[in-house]
Amino acid sequence: MRIGLVVIGFAALLSLALPAPAFGAPPKTGRVWLYGNFTAVLNPNWSVTAMPGTRFELLRSNADARQRYMDELFVGPTFHHRSGAFGLRLSLWYYATGMSDAAKDRYYQTHSVELIPTIECRVGDWAFSSRTIFHNTVWASVYETDPLRRGYGLVIREMVQARRKVSDVVALQAAVEPFVGLRQDAEAKPDMRGYWPTGLRLVRFYAGADFKLTKSLSVTPQYVIEPAFVDGDVKEWGNYLFLTASYVYAR
Repeated sequence: MRIGLVVIGFAALLSLALPAPAFGAPPKTGRVWLYGNFTAVLNPNWSVTAMPGTRFELLRSNADARQRYMDELFVGPTFHHRSGAFGLRLSLWYYATGMSDAAKDRYYQTHSVELIPTIECRVGDWAFSSRTIFHNTVWASVYETDPLRRGYGLVIREMVQARRKVSDVVALQAAVEPFVGLRQDAEAKPDMRGYWPTGLRLVRFYAGADFKLTKSLSVTPQYVIEPAFVDGDVKEWGNYLFLTASYVYAR
């Protein structure tokens, strides 16, 4: 209970620290993310992960909620290396998404390749990490013809996280993660459901806790605030409950 109050209080402080929208009151959403993370450890240096997820929008201030609006799947290997207090992980994952558009009764899909280097430094009960996702989209069905669907777009996601171990069971964590479109496809019209436009598009602020239920199983609830930007202005405020269940299998 005490830890839960700390997490809630920290999330509230993050919310108060965010800048006020520049123009009027952009719409706000209430959403839930559910992820399942299964990792098989092959040896001390290699593992393979499969991580499906789904997202629901339950509340929207300016219209009807979108309900279930996005499905995701990450699959791929990760290389691990640790030297004293410093750690390195390098992942190469396939990433598939499905996004629904209820107004048009359509379901759009994208296929991407994710290169994900992560560096970490541990200091006592603290761990500080920097994780970069190079999000390379190579196919998107939001476009009507195959020549446009088969393209290339690059988005960089940079997450900086601080984590503090409270006990053998619980750790608290907080992070910030901006999303920046670095390259948009030359032929296809920029679209957040396909090839993103360049520039800053999202920033996510995370606050939560990790609960290690068994040696292999953990649950991580987080609260996320997400302003979405268009031409430098906040156009939407997302509020999420982000819940991940993780299972690690080691021979």
